[in-house]
Amino acid sequence: MSLTKDIRDLKDAIIENGGVLMGGLVANAADLVITAASAKNIIMTLGANDTSKKLSILDSDSVEVCKIDGNGLITTAAGLAGPTTGTHTGVVAGATTITAATGEDLSLIADGDEDVVVKMGDAAGANKVIFKDSANATMATLDSNGGFDAVVSTAPMQYAHSDTNGAPTNAEAVSAFGAAAAVGAGFIGVYQDDHADGVSYLCVSNGTNYDIFTGVAAA
Repeated sequence: MSLTKDIRDLKDAIIENGGVLMGGLVANAADLVITAASAKNIIMTLGANDTSKKLSILDSDSVEVCKIDGNGLITTAAGLAGPTTGTHTGVVAGATTITAATGEDLSLIADGDEDVVVKMGDAAGANKVIFKDSANATMATLDSNGGFDAVVSTAPMQYAHSDTNGAPTNAEAVSAFGAAAAVGAGFIGVYQDDHADGVSYLCVSNGTNYDIFTGVAAA
């Protein structure tokens, strides 16, 4: 087996430097393939276990597009593209959207008894966690004051309206909210009368039927 001149020069350089590769390793007009033996690792050791040293990936114009520093922090020019696994700590530059692979659920999982923490930008209700449907319409929001707003409210509270012309009957409450046994004791429904008086009624399930409380107009 013969060695090309480039490989011989590389071999000689490694031997002359005590087994340490000095300078760059360049593949001309071919892929650069680094392969570990079966069940063996590929190890790249940085000069320090802090942010002062990095593994840098450049494009053909020598512009850095990705780096991994000695603390394990990954920073990319284009943001975070999946899939990602393992433990990630710190800031991923440019990461604004994480999308699950087609046909897969997007799961946020905390190991053991750890929490999943979603932190908003303020503590005064200005920032929100926003839930949207596939048409990009907002279905619900949770603001940083804990205020929840949804297009449709479900048990234990619902809103309904129709022309009852007086306090709704148990049958009308069942029609609006479901059977008292089905929604469960403690369920609260707000029933708005569309009749001329427009009175509101509070419908509370006791698990068997509904107790109806008539609202009083504010002074």
